[in-house]
Amino acid sequence: MKKLFLLLILSGQILAQNKSIIGSVKDTQNESVIGATVKLMNSIDSSFVKGEITDINGNFLLQNLSSGSYFLEITSIGFLKYTSVKRTLDEQQTKVELPVIILLPAKSTTLNEVVVSAKKQLIEQEIDKTVVNVGTMISAASSNTLEVLEKTPGISVDAQGNINLYGKSGAMVLIDGRSTYMSGTDLVAYLKSLPGGLLEKLELMDNPPAKYDAAGSSIINIILKKNKARGLTGNLSSGMSMGQKRRVNNSVNFNLNRQKINWFWGIDQSLDHDYTEETSQRTIFNDEKISIANIQSKNYSNYKSNSLNGRFGADFTLNEKTILGVQFFLQNRPRSDDANYINTTATQDFKGNNSGKIDWNSKSANLNFNHKFNSKGHELSGDLNILNYQSGGLRSFNRVTENVLFDNKLSSNINIYNFKTDYSLPLGKGANLESGIKASFVKNDNDALFRDEFSAIIYNRSNHFIYHENINAGYVNFRKSINKKLSLQMGLRAENTNILGELLANESVAYQRFNQNFTNLFPSVFLSYNLDSLKNHNLSFNFTRRVNRPNYQHFNPFLNYVDAYNYTQGNPDLQPFYLNLVRFKYQYKSIYTLGFGYDGADGILGEITIREGETFIRKPFNTGIGNRIFINHNLTLQPTKWLSSTLYFQVARFDIKSNINGETNHTVFFTARLSTNQQISFGKGWSSELSAQYKTEERIYPTTVLARGSVYYSMQKKILKDKGAIKLNINDIFHSDTYRERVENFQNIYQNRVNINDTQRIGLAFSYRFGNEKYARKRRNRDNSASEETERVQ
Repeated sequence: MKKLFLLLILSGQILAQNKSIIGSVKDTQNESVIGATVKLMNSIDSSFVKGEITDINGNFLLQNLSSGSYFLEITSIGFLKYTSVKRTLDEQQTKVELPVIILLPAKSTTLNEVVVSAKKQLIEQEIDKTVVNVGTMISAASSNTLEVLEKTPGISVDAQGNINLYGKSGAMVLIDGRSTYMSGTDLVAYLKSLPGGLLEKLELMDNPPAKYDAAGSSIINIILKKNKARGLTGNLSSGMSMGQKRRVNNSVNFNLNRQKINWFWGIDQSLDHDYTEETSQRTIFNDEKISIANIQSKNYSNYKSNSLNGRFGADFTLNEKTILGVQFFLQNRPRSDDANYINTTATQDFKGNNSGKIDWNSKSANLNFNHKFNSKGHELSGDLNILNYQSGGLRSFNRVTENVLFDNKLSSNINIYNFKTDYSLPLGKGANLESGIKASFVKNDNDALFRDEFSAIIYNRSNHFIYHENINAGYVNFRKSINKKLSLQMGLRAENTNILGELLANESVAYQRFNQNFTNLFPSVFLSYNLDSLKNHNLSFNFTRRVNRPNYQHFNPFLNYVDAYNYTQGNPDLQPFYLNLVRFKYQYKSIYTLGFGYDGADGILGEITIREGETFIRKPFNTGIGNRIFINHNLTLQPTKWLSSTLYFQVARFDIKSNINGETNHTVFFTARLSTNQQISFGKGWSSELSAQYKTEERIYPTTVLARGSVYYSMQKKILKDKGAIKLNINDIFHSDTYRERVENFQNIYQNRVNINDTQRIGLAFSYRFGNEKYARKRRNRDNSASEETERVQ
């Protein structure tokens, strides 16, 4: 009985002490304060009761406490001392969960110092990529995304809509780590529909690691702005530019962060209006080099689209280790165009026009998750994507000279499904192992039905092409910090590709079918060595193997009518284009970078215009093999507080052996690219930006693209307590960004072609961010692993 009595007393004492106080400590930027000292003090005599240190997430737990009245004292280097209000623990209040405790910075840290340290440079160099902070580009708010890319050092866009990075064609464009699944004119139209004010930064990866798909010679990852604050926050921007045509870009975005759910949504509206004035002169010779025909073509087209984009999503924090996210995207982009052409020969003029109205829609959904097994980097993530692109409309053709009328009813439906998962496992002692798998399925159903003026089907011009593609991939990647100066990364990616294409039969067109099945390995090696203990000087080496796959429509063998003398056609015999890339780089902080590189290419892809009689057909080919040796240089300086200057240039030597349609050629040429950006701050919220780009002529047999350049100027005034800004932008001041090419002695043809677009423009924009910015929620960003496939939908 005595033992039972003592046991009851002891149990009562244990229960009386089983009380706790839980809390977390953060700074004014909502960053977790690690290692802060938390003291529990008796409120009666201010005596010390118990102490704790905040963990890696800023959390603390004081437990096994007795009933009583207490207060907290929290200290950390660089912050003011925090003293809480009195808290009482008793039999009814056994557990106290405190709201987030915010530590204020020490008085010695001035506001001016904070502002200066937070200022971003236009270009920042990292070991595996170059980061372009678009927010520092004044002209972005009144521009669309394509215009922002064209102003970015190292990026160029050719007349066919191919985006090149550092002189290499076939760059893969991602939006927040996800593929757009578009290329050529469709990708250009999509990028034009995204307002530049939406962009936060660009990640330029010349040699992506094994985690990314092997497709594409390089990667341009467009990161959109994300609100990162508690409560309701957002931003809006509105811009208009005028050349010969008017363009408008508007966007508004909201973010609502409440407890364990973060909601985000936004709407963008874009009006794109452009013209293309194309002239060409073709001379046909016989084998004795005597001119036998001259054809002059003039084509003036007027293009207009009005797009509306919507996105909605949420991140759900299921527990402290698991986050589940969902996103939905919708876009509607109706477009119209009208073109008039004249083809002039020695005997007569052929006149005509064609016009079209196309409605383009896209819908996509994404489900993603991230689970952290611990705080040391052991995690599992995955993404499931469903995408659908639909377009349809009518294009009318009128060959005035021959009094011929017909139209083309277009219909396209593309379905894409993919899943990817990534696993990261820290191995200790600076080592980490990553692995992942991915599967994607694509079906592209493209139907073009031609009818004459009496609505009778023109079978020899109509075609129905269906394309199926399945890519299965897996990778493993190992990283190891060998010592404080040397680090190593090695990866291997395997991809299995299965392609099936069908041209369906009609009364005039025979059924055609082709298929390709192949498996490839893509190794990668990265080495990084710090020359000093402060890591200011760094040497790096990397090797990767990449592949460029043809666009889906490039396989379509059907002959498509453009005008009386011009057609386009796909090529089902196309093969992938493989590259072996080697890079050496020296880097000093984010100030100076000097790089050397070698690219070896086998099966180069290119579109060539071939002649059949007096008819010209633009068709893709595997043109040959070649290599490129180059030097890259990037310098970013801030000689004064009011001036920031960036200079980039590249010099490259190309050596290409071509075999096109039975004609061979060996071409060696040099090319150079130069870009510069000057940002000037005048004080009182005024700033300006002057940038220029120039590239010398490039020759890839049989086409020579002539030199071109452009100059841009922008000015900005911050208003509304620096939350708003008014921006003036002048694009292509001298209207010098004109595409010119010539073809010499190919199939006895000499040709000159010039494309002029509405690039000389003046724009005005307004932007404003709203909401509480005191408690910015700093989220760890990860590469969105939904899909890095090459955007090859047309």
